[in-house]
Amino acid sequence: MSLRLLHLQNETKASCPDLRGQGYRASFQTHSAAKGPRKKIYHGQLEGDGPRKGERAVVKVFRDRPGTAAMCDAEIDKHRLAQKLAHRFNKLVSEPRVKISFTLPLKTTVESVGVGQYLKRHRQGRHLDRMEWVLMEENLTRQGEYRVFLGKSGESLERSPTSLDAFLHFTYHESGRKFLLCGFQGVQTETGYILTTPCIHSEDSAFGTVTDGGPAMMRRVFEQHVCNNLCYSYERP
Repeated sequence: MSLRLLHLQNETKASCPDLRGQGYRASFQTHSAAKGPRKKIYHGQLEGDGPRKGERAVVKVFRDRPGTAAMCDAEIDKHRLAQKLAHRFNKLVSEPRVKISFTLPLKTTVESVGVGQYLKRHRQGRHLDRMEWVLMEENLTRQGEYRVFLGKSGESLERSPTSLDAFLHFTYHESGRKFLLCGFQGVQTETGYILTTPCIHSEDSAFGTVTDGGPAMMRRVFEQHVCNNLCYSYERP
């Protein structure tokens, strides 16, 4: 007689490859550590045969409905756009500490749901489903203090303009007024800022109305933006 094993934690299948061509599984907690407008954040750990085995990670689960491959691909596309613009921006700054990079999210599906998911009823929201698509990312807290540097409306939490303020302006200028990146959060190390996938406002609200405020939000962001010596000559709305 075969018995179905009970899992204490949630577990995923192997992910798409990372930058080294290696996929990983993740085991993660049954209750979220944080919540955003579109996703819930769970703490976990990478499993597999690659060099990142045992690394602390976060798993991002879509809040309103089970994640799909297309929903994950849209987030990965946002990362690629952000990383491409960051690569161009980094050529303009010489100090390593102010250079910018973005963590690569890996997509995968849920293989098993931990029993803890059902031991405590959720007051709001839904339960995690087997086979739904989720995103795995590096847990940046192991590299430094996790902070929100710029809000999704462009509000700066720093006392004076930084390279991230300039990068916000640069994304609008460099993309030909098509995109404006903000919502920068992550850590700052001696080798630069390491950030999670940002919020993107676009000329046609292509990234969804929940977080993409379109041209109206672009104008609102620039009402709060203070230029510095890196971006004073860039275009504005």
